[in-house]
Amino acid sequence: MPTIHNHRGAFRPLLGGTAVVNPQVKHPGTLGFVAVDESDPTQRFIVSSYHVLVRLMGQPGVEGEPIFQPSSQGPSSEVAFVELSRADPGLDCAVARVADNIRTSRHILGLGLPGTPQLAQVGMRVVKSGLSTGVTEGVVTKVSDDLVRLEPPEGFPEDYELSDAADSGSLWLELETRAPVALHVRGNPDGSEWAEGIAIHQVLGALRLRM
Repeated sequence: MPTIHNHRGAFRPLLGGTAVVNPQVKHPGTLGFVAVDESDPTQRFIVSSYHVLVRLMGQPGVEGEPIFQPSSQGPSSEVAFVELSRADPGLDCAVARVADNIRTSRHILGLGLPGTPQLAQVGMRVVKSGLSTGVTEGVVTKVSDDLVRLEPPEGFPEDYELSDAADSGSLWLELETRAPVALHVRGNPDGSEWAEGIAIHQVLGALRLRM
């Protein structure tokens, strides 16, 4: 099992669950997963939150801005380029097209290979791999419209940390099958611990991708 510190490393091939940043946004987040165009598997993309890859607060972005993994430390960390035609500020999801010379993997750090996407259901146990809190477990407590709400499982410590700011963009998977169910977009910074994600089918549809 990787430590939280290891999520901040430089991974080649690119892996889900690791650090990405747009230096113009200055808000590091998590590379959720690698996907391909729904009809052309030669077109590869990294997927994360809009507020990580494009701009905060749904503001307009700039086509072709470089995305770095793990951080903006020069040309060797430049791995992908923002593609605004596959960005949805309403759903808070976006992609960056992977550079031709960068290798990719479908695996997610600490969780392995994702299964087939499925709909979230109340009571489903889930797990994610994120930059801030590493691998954490939750349970789906509400599904409404595009949103999936998650909370720590019953019996977990009261101070259990489900997610934190730079986990944005990580992928929630069903615990046993590793089936993707939601893209993490936010948590609760104060008070009781909870998190919210966007249903994975909505994300894939909006971005015209398949896993």
